[in-house]
Amino acid sequence: MSAVILKLLLVFMFLRCGWCQSNSSDESSSGGDAGFPTIVLGKDESTLWYANVSFGTPKVQRSLRIDIGQPYTWLLQTLNGSQTAVRLNEGHVYDFNFMDGIDFAGPAIMDTVNFTDLTFTGEIVQETRSINLSSTAVVGSDYLSISNISFFEGNSSVSVSRGSLGLGGKITNELSAIDSARFDSSFFFLDRLTDLGIIASPSYSLWFGADNVPYSLRKLPSGTSNDCGKLILGAVDPTLFTGKLHMFKMIPYIDPETHLESNSYPILPLGTIYISSSTGKTLNVTAEEFVEPVLLDSRYSTSYLPIDAIIQIAVQIGATYVESLGRWVVACSVASYDVQLDFSFGDKMIRVPLEDFLVTTFDVSSNTTMHFSNGAEACLLAMGSKSTIGFNILGGPFLKNVYMAFDLEDNAMALAQAKKTDTSSSSSASNSDATQTSTLASAILPISSGYIPYAESQNISMTMTLIPAAVPSATSNIPDIFTGTIDSDGLISTGRSFYQTSRTTTYTKTTTTPYQSLMMSSIASSSSKFLGGATKNNAAHSSLPARMLEPREKFTHQVLALLLMVLLAALL
Repeated sequence: MSAVILKLLLVFMFLRCGWCQSNSSDESSSGGDAGFPTIVLGKDESTLWYANVSFGTPKVQRSLRIDIGQPYTWLLQTLNGSQTAVRLNEGHVYDFNFMDGIDFAGPAIMDTVNFTDLTFTGEIVQETRSINLSSTAVVGSDYLSISNISFFEGNSSVSVSRGSLGLGGKITNELSAIDSARFDSSFFFLDRLTDLGIIASPSYSLWFGADNVPYSLRKLPSGTSNDCGKLILGAVDPTLFTGKLHMFKMIPYIDPETHLESNSYPILPLGTIYISSSTGKTLNVTAEEFVEPVLLDSRYSTSYLPIDAIIQIAVQIGATYVESLGRWVVACSVASYDVQLDFSFGDKMIRVPLEDFLVTTFDVSSNTTMHFSNGAEACLLAMGSKSTIGFNILGGPFLKNVYMAFDLEDNAMALAQAKKTDTSSSSSASNSDATQTSTLASAILPISSGYIPYAESQNISMTMTLIPAAVPSATSNIPDIFTGTIDSDGLISTGRSFYQTSRTTTYTKTTTTPYQSLMMSSIASSSSKFLGGATKNNAAHSSLPARMLEPREKFTHQVLALLLMVLLAALL
């Protein structure tokens, strides 16, 4: 009888521990009841995200762009309404030029900063914290006010429409005005929160999974949202992502003018990129062993990639490059084809629907859209050649599909597939997603220096740096067969002879090019655009790494547990 009872206890133990799955990184920090400030994020007509912030007394409202690429907070308008603003350094005008082409100039200001579109996780009561009387934070369940924060009042900027809430790491470039060693901790928002004891270290995580604006509304007033993302200061929320959270060290950037190196930019090793159909057919649009640095940039609504990869994608979806626009255009109907793009980072794969790269061409003033000769509505493709920038950038369409966590003191960041919800304030967990969550635990845990909770380190053996290349013509390396023109009525003429535009038949191209084509069978015969037909061996679904197929980790744990139970039963 005792042997039977022991066997039943063993079975119960295995069921309780979920077949003995564990994540050692989840156990080193609790932080269960600690409160973490979470700022609600909105999205404007630019299709990018912002936080509502007020400055001074009386409060002057501003919406600041979420900026993961640099560490400074700056405005585009003056704070004439604030009676508590103090102009620093006798009004000296700073002139900043960042690596991604964003620039501004203006004086430094010190004042109080207030966040009201904010919640705290865990239990928190109203309190006041201070740093030797030099800065004070007033904390409540739905607000955070910090005194003596330093920021910049931009007098001019030719490249942006909103100021910045700087969330990037400190920049090392002693020969440049943007060098962070020139400024004290009051200029760094995350440092101030750390000094005040609100977060454990300069760190945060970002999630835009409630951004569900369709392509037909992007860049339009009706395509905005005031609740589509979260900035979680100092912590990681495992309910906001699926799969594993993989951690990377940031790749160094070398300034082409000063030749100095900085390790603080969100630059990661981008591997092969795949395009896939709803049937599972997949094509690698890059070289087989492709690996290049890529900057993740929350101020860019367009992504910049190698031109060969973009042309390969264009072949699959029937896109055309219009030189007068400097943009790729494609029939908007491809949004319904369930085409996906998969971006690899070592062993991590992030999936992005092609629809997220589409933007309407609707003109509010004329009430018209661009269109093709068969009447099909044209959309802009939010992709461009990296040759126009000098390096690869993954912008908004990619970022809305990824959960990111940053440990700025260790120059590290982690990625996972973002979980999607209707609004950022709604519960992010659902029954259908339960089997996909990265861990059985749901506690929001603090990030500390050298430690991102729930993250697994991703070892990339190669050493690389990002050095911007010379910027040639925007149309370099785009064959004529992929280009078209547009007239004053918005009619796009492709001039291609290798596509059949019939609504009932599909033909592959007759002209030989180095670009493969792949049949995306989810495309209906009634569509006005289609993808090519021929496939090669490396375009099959089996060409994807094993991680893209059915996950086997849980199955392996179950088999091992079952074998152990059989062995114990035999011994008893």
